[in-house]
Amino acid sequence: MPGSRSVLVVLLAFAVAPLAFRHVRTLDGPLHVLHADHLAHTLAGDAPGGHGLVVDLSRDLPRATDLIALPVLRLAGPFAAQRALVVVAMGLVLLASWCMVRRLNPTNPWASLLVLPVATGQLLLHGFFGFLLGTACAVLAWDRWCAWREGGRRWMVALGFALAAAWCHRSAPLLLVLLVTWSEVLRQRGPGNRRGWWALGLGVSLACAAMPVWQALQRTPLEPARTVDPWAAVLGLHPLVLLDAEAERPLLLATAALLLALWAIARRSGRSAAHRADVVLWGLAGVMLAVALLVRTRMSGLLYLPDRALWLALLLFALGVAVRLPARRVAFVLLAGLCLLHGARLLLLERRWAPYAAAQNDMEAVARSLPTNRVVAVAHRGSDWLLHNAAADLCTLHDGLVLAGRGDHWYARGTPQAERMRVLLAGRMCDGYWLRHMARTPSERFVDAVLVLGPDTGATDACAGAWAPTLRMAMDTVLHRPNAVLHQWR
Repeated sequence: MPGSRSVLVVLLAFAVAPLAFRHVRTLDGPLHVLHADHLAHTLAGDAPGGHGLVVDLSRDLPRATDLIALPVLRLAGPFAAQRALVVVAMGLVLLASWCMVRRLNPTNPWASLLVLPVATGQLLLHGFFGFLLGTACAVLAWDRWCAWREGGRRWMVALGFALAAAWCHRSAPLLLVLLVTWSEVLRQRGPGNRRGWWALGLGVSLACAAMPVWQALQRTPLEPARTVDPWAAVLGLHPLVLLDAEAERPLLLATAALLLALWAIARRSGRSAAHRADVVLWGLAGVMLAVALLVRTRMSGLLYLPDRALWLALLLFALGVAVRLPARRVAFVLLAGLCLLHGARLLLLERRWAPYAAAQNDMEAVARSLPTNRVVAVAHRGSDWLLHNAAADLCTLHDGLVLAGRGDHWYARGTPQAERMRVLLAGRMCDGYWLRHMARTPSERFVDAVLVLGPDTGATDACAGAWAPTLRMAMDTVLHRPNAVLHQWR
């Protein structure tokens, strides 16, 4: 199908666009790359560290993102691995959408362009790659399920995608079960047993909703650092916001207008898709919207449950429009406008990401200056959330051990040095006692250097503030960069 292949080329061109960006930075991306680095050390049978302290690798189990990040990490470094995760996550969402639209709406494969703005948004910047990959695999599994129900031997492919979705993220099987259940309810219901089928669909939906709702009601171990008004998030298309809501507002308003116009065309002129897929997708979009609006607890905020549900609602809505959109000239014009708007959003994102290249250069300079097998403690400056997990970049660049209060960078127990270090820290890394003790007792200086990450103009965090007196009295500044300052013992 030539038209379908042309659409795929356009989608892939947008997906690989970040490869040409000057810099790519996500919130959890460094942690995914660090996990792949830990897996590589586990497979090699070693662990980075120094002074009898080694990285704790006991809790690192293989993830789907490791298959993407690990080869690129070994070939091109951690920053290229994070770029690859962004491209693959965005590309797989677009590929799944294209596969579904090509089968359910063969007269207008260009309708899959509707998913372009949804595939690039807030969840991608957060680095929720497992969630994005799992959702794409769930959509592919449901598409193959519907194809198998039409006839053929595609159930093995559907099962394969279902298993891949379960491996990528624990919430993906719930989405798949809901899609399959409601499509079967609409397919099998008849005049005599309509109530029974709808009761089955409702029961399965409630069962699938039990786990995320139960998680959302748990007592949160931390206080979420943000509060988002649910209605403002819905009306402001929060899942599509990249890094600057004010600068992106005209683009978001135009995108919303085009989506609504295409939905109106699909409702007025389009025909219902096979298995009433449009009804299934729009119905589940309404369910996800209700979850985003009603499930508002501290734990749900910590798990980003409303953000994930709202993004799913927008994705399912766009897919529902795409599988029903007729091949009309006005629809093609609106889709072309949507592509232009998405291109403008990507250009704006590239401009917002580019300044973070300076932080990457400073990080690489610090990693080169560190001796091998050394232990480094990390503090932070500033409140830039994209630099929150910057210590994970240092972990992948440095062959020693990095201690940081943010993230999950810690050391294994078992050695005398590790047990002594736990006594000194006593679970309070940022009170500064352990650093003052090492200044007074050179024989117990298990930490070789202290690195303060973040811009010079940023306010220090609790660790940097507590360590400052010891840094001035007992340590020298051996490297000073605008985004990183390295201190070592005199």
